[in-house]
Amino acid sequence: MNSNPYDSLASTNYEVAELCSDRNLIHIAVLGLIFLLTLCFALINSVGEQLGALSFTLGVTAAAIISQLPGIAVGFFSTRSTSRTITIFLFPAYFIAATGMLAYLAYAFNGKADSLNSAAHMHIIMFPMLHCFIAFVSYAIATAVLGILSLVAPKH
Repeated sequence: MNSNPYDSLASTNYEVAELCSDRNLIHIAVLGLIFLLTLCFALINSVGEQLGALSFTLGVTAAAIISQLPGIAVGFFSTRSTSRTITIFLFPAYFIAATGMLAYLAYAFNGKADSLNSAAHMHIIMFPMLHCFIAFVSYAIATAVLGILSLVAPKH
């Protein structure tokens, strides 16, 4: 009999990779849904605040979702990777996605601010900037944790 003992191992690895890909598909679906909800809430907020020019309204809406783009990339790569290291980046991806969606949910449905010259409109510019900064810090911490774990992991 000329059977290769590694044939069963190769098919098992393929099945595990396929299972991991199917199981991780939920991450891109959930992060994508949160991304779309945030986009809708930011657009409702921008239109409700009567910002004036359409280009400014669309610019503010785009700025609102920029911080979530790395999370979409993490969700996409989690479907393609069988490595468990990508899960470290899923924590900040979900954190940033959830905070963005919840903030714009509150902004979209709290009503119009008093005047265009009041400080009530500060969230239109400040929140996207602060959210991008928090996203940067969150992903930097995840990268540092991954670096530390790779240093202390046993070498084979």
